[in-house]
Amino acid sequence: MNAKYNSTTEVWVNIPTLDGNDIAEKIQITVPCRIEESSGEEFLGGEALRMIDKIKARHMGLLLPEEVRQLRKRLGLTQKDISELLQIGAKSYLCRESGRERPSRVINILLRALADDKLDINYLRSLRDPSRKWGRMVAEPASEYEASNFVI
Repeated sequence: MNAKYNSTTEVWVNIPTLDGNDIAEKIQITVPCRIEESSGEEFLGGEALRMIDKIKARHMGLLLPEEVRQLRKRLGLTQKDISELLQIGAKSYLCRESGRERPSRVINILLRALADDKLDINYLRSLRDPSRKWGRMVAEPASEYEASNFVI
C-alpha cells in the first residue's frame, strides 16, 4: 500500500450553532492529508483532525486546551484545585485541558471570566463553603427598593 505523504486538501468545516442543533457557518480550510496512489483517495490524519477541531472551537468562542492549561498555571492551581473550584470532577477537567473533550458552554464562560479577571477566584472558593446560609438569604424578602431594581 503506497501512499504519498505531505499532501494537502481543502475541507469544509461546519461550525455548529451554540445549541448544536444547526450549522452556523461553513469555513473552508487547507489540511494535511495522504493520498492513496492506487485509488487517489485522500486520508486525513490526527494533525488534520486537530486543525478542524481547533477551527470549530475558535469560531464557537471556546478556549483551546492550551489556553485552559495556561490559565490554570497562571492562577497557580493544580488540576485537582481547579476542578474543585469549578465543581466538576478531576477527570472531567483533565479531558478539557488535554483536548479530549471541549468545555461545556457554562464551564467555558467561567474559564473566560477567570481569564479576563472578571471573576475572582476567591469568590469561587467561597461558594464551596458549606457554612454559608444560602437558603436563609434567598428566603428573606428583599426590600421594596431591591425588588423594584431586580432585573432578570
